[in-house]
Amino acid sequence: MNSDLIQSFGEIYTDNFKLYHKAIKLHHANYINDKFAPAWKTLEFLTFGTTLRIFKSLKDEDIKERISGCYNITNLRKFINHMETTLYIRNICAHNDILFDLQTPKGISILPDIHFNHGNRNSLDCCIKVLLRLLGAISHSRKDELDVQINDLFESHKENPVIKKIIEEKMGYVFS
Repeated sequence: MNSDLIQSFGEIYTDNFKLYHKAIKLHHANYINDKFAPAWKTLEFLTFGTTLRIFKSLKDEDIKERISGCYNITNLRKFINHMETTLYIRNICAHNDILFDLQTPKGISILPDIHFNHGNRNSLDCCIKVLLRLLGAISHSRKDELDVQINDLFESHKENPVIKKIIEEKMGYVFS
């Protein structure tokens, strides 16, 4: 990892961090000379953004490829693009920002199993497709359930011309 990341990680991994998270606290009680607890104990308590920064800072390309392979994405650049898209959406949702007319600042990388409507790679619909694809690598049933819920929600507003226009033009969704 690069020194900037280690320094910023040290700013996160404070005494309060160690006290607040039981698994980390227990680790340091048992291993008083360890500066950090192992990654498998620590990563679940980090923000998504910090975790992504750590991933991008890994020097071992084989480890990065093994991780991205768990999501069935072999191209690291595309994997990072999809993770950055996920982080972007997460931050918008977490900070109560407006989602319906979202346009990502960077185009979403193309994968063969994602069809972007009208070739638009910046819309909310594209982001939803990325999230569903990543979720599908973890749980097919949860992905299918979320996909149905989203489609049902959009379909329930199909008869309202104002909302339908927003869904189609602003979100990039195509009704079947």
